[in-house]
Amino acid sequence: MNGPDETRNPEGAPGGPGGDPERSGSGGGGGEGPAAAPGPALGGTVVPRDEAGPEGRRMTVAEHLEELRSRVIRSLLYLAGALVLCLIFNDYIMGAILRQPYLVLKELGYRTPRLQYLGPSEGFITWLKLALVASLVIASPLMAREIWGFIAAGLYPHEKRWIRIFAPLSYLLFLGGVAFLYFLVMPTALRFLFDFGTRPHLFGIETADRVIEYVPQVSRYLSLYIVMSVIMGIVFQLPLIMLFFISTGIISTAFFRKYRRHFIVGSVAVLAVLTPTGDAATLVLVSLPVVLLYEGGILLGRLATRGRKAA
Repeated sequence: MNGPDETRNPEGAPGGPGGDPERSGSGGGGGEGPAAAPGPALGGTVVPRDEAGPEGRRMTVAEHLEELRSRVIRSLLYLAGALVLCLIFNDYIMGAILRQPYLVLKELGYRTPRLQYLGPSEGFITWLKLALVASLVIASPLMAREIWGFIAAGLYPHEKRWIRIFAPLSYLLFLGGVAFLYFLVMPTALRFLFDFGTRPHLFGIETADRVIEYVPQVSRYLSLYIVMSVIMGIVFQLPLIMLFFISTGIISTAFFRKYRRHFIVGSVAVLAVLTPTGDAATLVLVSLPVVLLYEGGILLGRLATRGRKAA
């Protein structure tokens, strides 16, 4: 004989039409587990649990700050690790950079090429400065990943897709600009600068030796090299900047083609001001890749536009 609980109306059974809604789906159904509950409603929109922060809820300001703090700490740890690595190999890094002026002086006929420090602490400060800059370049991809992890939650899927494409390309183009400076621009610029104003004929003297010798100061040369590296790294970002404007529809490819000559004249004028050396040979070497990068940006814009129309 069934008890009162066992003779209950089926419509009142748990999970039935008249049952407790909070208990619905908790039993029966061929052993299926409870249905996944939606996340909290934010501004009238139900946010899925996997996009609404921990435990399916919107993160508080304190939690955002805690996440930012943890990512900043990790970024500093990456930078510290890169700094230790650069301090270990800093002599090789400095030797590779200072090798260029030494070889140029030797090529110009200096019997005993040499570089110099002008203060007791200049050597240590310059050595440490170079290690810091090199460690920042090495750790920048990992630091950028932490920044990306913090801001990615607030971006749309198409924005995430563009950043995943642009970020590695931007880093590679920056390194390409630094390599172009090291292998092509600096040797030519140094030959002109070291040779200018040191010829014996300036004094009306017929001699094979130089009356004036150029002795580069290490700290000033490294500062020049770092500034030039940053400039060339930024210049090499030009195709990505153009591709961004074309892809977002802000500026068309036809606009860049129409104002090609204006850009070339303007870029040469800007580079003439930004380039610390100021000589014509360096200006030509720096301006030539800018023109090629500009044409490359137009080509990438055409391909992106064509692909979007095809899709």
